[in-house]
Amino acid sequence: MKLFPALFLACVAASCLPIREGEALCLQERSSEPFVVGDAATLRVGRVDADDFFCADENSRPYRWHSSDAGVASVDGKGRLRARKPGKVWVSVAQDTLRDSVQFLVLPPVARIRIEPRGGRIRVGESAVFRIVATDAAGNPVPDAEVEWFSGGLESSFYGPGERGPWSFARRGATRAVWACRPGRSSLQARTRYLEDRVPLEFLPAAKPGAAADTALENHSC
Repeated sequence: MKLFPALFLACVAASCLPIREGEALCLQERSSEPFVVGDAATLRVGRVDADDFFCADENSRPYRWHSSDAGVASVDGKGRLRARKPGKVWVSVAQDTLRDSVQFLVLPPVARIRIEPRGGRIRVGESAVFRIVATDAAGNPVPDAEVEWFSGGLESSFYGPGERGPWSFARRGATRAVWACRPGRSSLQARTRYLEDRVPLEFLPAAKPGAAADTALENHSC
């Protein structure tokens, strides 16, 4: 498997250790994507050298794997990681004198997500803030649940004045501001790796139609 040069740069900047001149190991999974308790994944690793800007998949080669806290996440001799309880853990891999390590975040299991408030009306040029409420199987709150937000149509945008980006582009976070671009109806969606919720939204004409509304949206991604 090949990765793009941008990921190679991330590997080098993050934690690849060039023990040999012009050569390093690189774990292809970086720490930007958290695991959830119960998740399992086979980590991929490859060599980076001066003649190759990519991390080549070298899983056929023998590696030594180690977890800094097997209670949070364990890793076996084949690089298979299993998330066991919430927390942070460093996973390292070595081959001869080459090493790399990455810190992973393990999140609590989430049984339900709910967007609050349950919909609303927003005037063109204005915004409203929504938040995610996540709970476990017993109904207890799960803080810092990792969710992605999606806009259901061209009537709204996640980008405010001075920002640029596609209307329905996914954005992460526990809260999300939604800007009204044009009158109409749409929906707001929030997703985890396994769950989804959505609420209806209605977008009303600007409070002051005409030049004032146009000016308000001039510096807006709408």
